[in-house]
Amino acid sequence: MKDYKILVLISGVILIANYCSCQIGSDDRLSLQKKPYNGNELKIDGYYYLPDISGNITIYFFYRNGILLYGTGALPSELPNLEKSFKDGQFYSEAKDDKTFWGVFNIDSQNIQFDKWYSDDIGPLRTSIRSGEILNDTTFYISKSSLGNEDETYHFKQFSPKPDSITQFIP
Repeated sequence: MKDYKILVLISGVILIANYCSCQIGSDDRLSLQKKPYNGNELKIDGYYYLPDISGNITIYFFYRNGILLYGTGALPSELPNLEKSFKDGQFYSEAKDDKTFWGVFNIDSQNIQFDKWYSDDIGPLRTSIRSGEILNDTTFYISKSSLGNEDETYHFKQFSPKPDSITQFIP
């Protein structure tokens, strides 16, 4: 019986060690450099949204300081409450300490790129650069990602006030 308990204990330690080893490592660094956006290729006095095939709406905020804030995803029926949380600061309070909400973007002529952190729930955060074309000042199309091809058209919605863009993760 004593040997059985030792075997169970050793098996448990091995399982825990294997689980922990998956989480060892550091988060990826953003590949794009933050740089101020002073152009007029895209409006930034609001947010960009993507309605996807499942009915969810994905939101991104872009700021003049080159920061990107992932505004999360929501069903259309949840959008009024989400927008309220953007305005009253509740969303920022929850997002400010979570790296997966933050990234940077660059615009060069009619091209857009953005890089942000993503979680796969087991280990260090990974980054992915997404890129595409600006169609007009209220619409852009993402066609590529470092994870594969994309097919996403984002549209602009004027919105104020936007959540704060100050983050500890991007100097």
